[in-house]
Amino acid sequence: MQVIAQPKGGKERDVPLPDSVLRELGAYVEEFPPVEVTLPWKEADGEPETISLILVSQYGKPVRRDGFNQYVWTTALEHAKAERTLRQDGMHALRHFYASVLLDAGEVDQGPC
Repeated sequence: MQVIAQPKGGKERDVPLPDSVLRELGAYVEEFPPVEVTLPWKEADGEPETISLILVSQYGKPVRRDGFNQYVWTTALEHAKAERTLRQDGMHALRHFYASVLLDAGEVDQGPC
């Protein structure tokens, strides 16, 4: 069962985005407004919490990592004629790649791991 929780380490983070991405995100939100979703907080029996999500599945539900990897990421790799091998080839890889690009560009401090 899906739950709502803070990111790893329980810390909130600001994610810098270029103006071009903000414009595209704004256009997306105009066409596809955020969807309110209610899920338990931290644990399956946690208090219900309602949040607005920008990205949801075709059913208006939160995107699950395994579904993204299977239906979106694997399909993209097939179209690119790239091989999928391990966990790091999916959603996990995108998160780390973006963080690496930001660090390399000096957009964020690396800080403690």
